Amino acid sequence: MRLFVKFLMAGLVLGVGGLFVIKDMDGRPLLRFDDLRWPAMSLPEPPNVKQLFTKADDALPPGKSPQDRVVKVYKWKDAKGVWHFSDAPNPQGASATLDVDPNTNVVPAGKPAESVEPEGRTKDDPSQKAEDMAVTPKGVPHGRVPEIMEQTRDIQRRLDDKARTLDQF
Repeated sequence: MRLFVKFLMAGLVLGVGGLFVIKDMDGRPLLRFDDLRWPAMSLPEPPNVKQLFTKADDALPPGKSPQDRVVKVYKWKDAKGVWHFSDAPNPQGASATLDVDPNTNVVPAGKPAESVEPEGRTKDDPSQKAEDMAVTPKGVPHGRVPEIMEQTRDIQRRLDDKARTLDQF
């Protein structure tokens, strides 16, 4: 197999190299190093960013600056308890008006949820067993968890056996 690869590589080198040596009807080689140059490429000029912003600011009414832009947003809760946000008021009733400044990019942080520990235990209790701390997969009945764990152990044993077999080679 190695000998075949060596002959194949030698044939490839001679085939490509021969194109630089073999002459066509005009007496020039079929392939020249000048033919291997990359074509000339250039990138377009980047747009003037300041000019883009001034165009956006021209759309403002006279006497208004970009800092004066405030967007009115209406919010309301429907009968099903779903919140709606819109640029138009609620057609069926009252809605609250929010003034949103598009120049700010600040989202207030929410409070972290309080963790609930079982009675008599604390977060840092070293007497907790690993089984008590394990998370049960969602959607699986608790009675099937031991069966799934045994299947997982069986898969791990099979993978270990295959690894040992491969290591022997």
